[in-house]
Amino acid sequence: MPIRAPRYAAVLLAAAAAAVTAATVATASTGHASHVATTKSCQPHIKGIARKASAAQIVRTMRASIPDACGFTVSGELMGADFGIDGMALIGRTVFDGRGQTHVVYVTQGTVLDFYRVGGADYVRLYEYGAPTAAPDQNLRALWSEFGVSSRVVNKAGSTKWVRLTPAQQRAFNRSDMLGMLATPSSLAAGLADGTGASWKLSGTKVVDGIKCAAITDPAKNEQHFAETIYVSYKTGLPVTVRCAFQHGRTLTTGFGHWSSTSAVTRPAKIVAG
Repeated sequence: MPIRAPRYAAVLLAAAAAAVTAATVATASTGHASHVATTKSCQPHIKGIARKASAAQIVRTMRASIPDACGFTVSGELMGADFGIDGMALIGRTVFDGRGQTHVVYVTQGTVLDFYRVGGADYVRLYEYGAPTAAPDQNLRALWSEFGVSSRVVNKAGSTKWVRLTPAQQRAFNRSDMLGMLATPSSLAAGLADGTGASWKLSGTKVVDGIKCAAITDPAKNEQHFAETIYVSYKTGLPVTVRCAFQHGRTLTTGFGHWSSTSAVTRPAKIVAG
């Protein structure tokens, strides 16, 4: 599977050229954000892995189990064909609460997206990594403009407040693909299943964080310069850890946890109307 370039990256590159600035923003992946129906209660429907399951069967089980797990957290760095060349470095924990509500925080190429989806409303905060209180620069303003957020609102929100998007702004935000594979549990599951775009292979059994896991690995493919291994719990069919081993020796890790036990995501405190 080829690495995809997000549509909104072109806007930032154009803005950067006009401003003669070296900073550009790019985001990984191609999944489109979509609203998830909020439910008052969620019953997990997960399926364990048979001892003699093939790699393909394990991947299918994992992909089906993640959306039905009623909430979970993700931390670390997400790599793979659907997360772009630079991947997505999560800040703290990204949370899917099993009630259709989400909190995603990631940084890529110097820009941080801090996003909440609560009760059908979207709240967006953008700021420069390492300068969370600095006034929005031209790159950030180009992003806000693409979402249809006015300069007046951007000035009011600065880099420290969340903008509650109007319905039209939500549609524009979804088209921009900023959430990518982090849009929903289903899209994240699909991104993990795609891996590097190569074929998954069984690579043994390992106990990770006290959990007996099946290890599945796919090698580097195309422009991906790493092999990816996912450790999937035999008991639940859910991922525990993902490790990406680069050719130069560096290893990146993604952790999953709090399955079916996340707290409800609530909206941020500092909000400006879009």
